[in-house]
Order: sequence, then C-alpha cells, then structure tokens
Amino acid sequence: MAKFTHVWKFKDNEWKMSRVLSYDHGPAPYKNHRKEITLPASTLNQLTGKYDGPSSGTIVVTSDPNVLKLQAGDFQATLFAESESIFFLKERDVVFEFQREGKKVVKIIVRENGNVVEEAKKILTK
Repeated sequence: MAKFTHVWKFKDNEWKMSRVLSYDHGPAPYKNHRKEITLPASTLNQLTGKYDGPSSGTIVVTSDPNVLKLQAGDFQATLFAESESIFFLKERDVVFEFQREGKKVVKIIVRENGNVVEEAKKILTK
C-alpha cells in the first residue's frame, strides 16, 4: 500500500505527466476469510507435542481451550481450527496442516501465502 501523487507539465499546448511520486509505503492489510470451528479437547491434544523443522528448529504445540498455541524460538502464535487438520493465523495468511500416517500425527506443513515455508516432523516420545 502506498500513496501517490503526479506532477504534470503543460508543454506544446497539452498536459503531460512528467513524474509519479509514491510515499507512505506499507504492507497491504490482511483480511482473513477463513472460518473458525471449535474442536473437542481430545482432537486438539492429538496434535500437541514437539516438532523439528529445518528452518524453525524445535516447534512446541500445546492446547488451550478451543485453540492450539505454537512456539518456535521467540515466535508465539495462536492457531485457530478450520478443520481437524488445518489451522490458521487470523493476522496473516499462514496455514498449518497437521499430517497423519494412520492415526498418528507425523508432521506439520506450514504455508504462507499458499507457499510451503516449513515442514516440521513430529519428535516421537517413548
């Protein structure tokens, strides 16, 4: 997002644009179009644990009433459910897909603006 102004010159009996100036640059506001659903605590608890990502390092997912909490280093976020396996952020276009093999959750795929930015494997505990 930015603001623009134009400089016009009157030359050869007609107006011509000579410069375009942009200023006050910033990111475009994000509008969340995803629909949040409520999942039972038992479903949320299946997704909790530690995950290891090549870029993010250790990612810790915990459950809070009706949402998941995620922490990766200094980054903390609240994840809202769109389905039993898809969660999202409300403030940015970031989606977390929890993938399963059978009944076990094995990894999280993180997408920002539709592009995969991280694949973190679940750290199995004994």
